[in-house]
Amino acid sequence: MITPLATAFLIVHGLLHLSVWAPAQSGREEPFNPRHSWALAAVHVAEFPAAAVSVSFASDTAILYALAGAGVAAGTGWWAVAAFMAATCGLTLKAIWFHRPLALGALLDTAVIVAVAQSWHGSLY
Repeated sequence: MITPLATAFLIVHGLLHLSVWAPAQSGREEPFNPRHSWALAAVHVAEFPAAAVSVSFASDTAILYALAGAGVAAGTGWWAVAAFMAATCGLTLKAIWFHRPLALGALLDTAVIVAVAQSWHGSLY
């Protein structure tokens, strides 16, 4: 029972990164501007390159979380490495583009890192 839940969590959490950082659709209200990074603005990076970097980080995070979810579903041993890398990438993304609504996502990424570090992945099978 826990394996399908872990698979779904990893894949959905990864896909949510794309929905947050994907280019805005017209008329869509955003809780924050995913093209503006406080950290990149501090070193004078323009909005367009910052937006490209954010979408790249979000895509990498989504792909890694999807791989981790597929690895859990297949019962492989390498999924924990993919989950750790995805959570690290996600935390980096949320740190560089920090905004209060992203705090829950940062907590979820931290929980994934703690779960992998504590070898909770062994209890999935």
